[in-house]
Amino acid sequence: MRKIIGNAFSLQMLMDSIADVQVSPINKEEIAFNECESAIGHQDLADHLNVPMNRVNTKLSNNDILYVAQFMGGRLAEGTTMLQAEQMGLLQFFQITVSYPAIEYMAQMVLDNPEDHGLI
Repeated sequence: MRKIIGNAFSLQMLMDSIADVQVSPINKEEIAFNECESAIGHQDLADHLNVPMNRVNTKLSNNDILYVAQFMGGRLAEGTTMLQAEQMGLLQFFQITVSYPAIEYMAQMVLDNPEDHGLI
């Protein structure tokens, strides 16, 4: 299980189109940023959260946790590339966990019948 801090969640982060996605609000203070991989793609936000900026494509594996720092102040003006200091107060944090029923089912089938899969 990985822990990731990001500034967005996208369906393309899913490994399979059949997934259970749980979204829960979380307090910033509950996030151990030093234990998270950064997927923060904007330098000003990375600086604010004291994590490295890291523009990466993220795929969420079974039971990974994605913490999202989401700007909740409406749509930003066209061309905006930086959040102003007062906008940082409009960040809300969410914990997103993903599980894949098909992957869990197949894993359980292998565990229940290892001889059928050449494991013993």
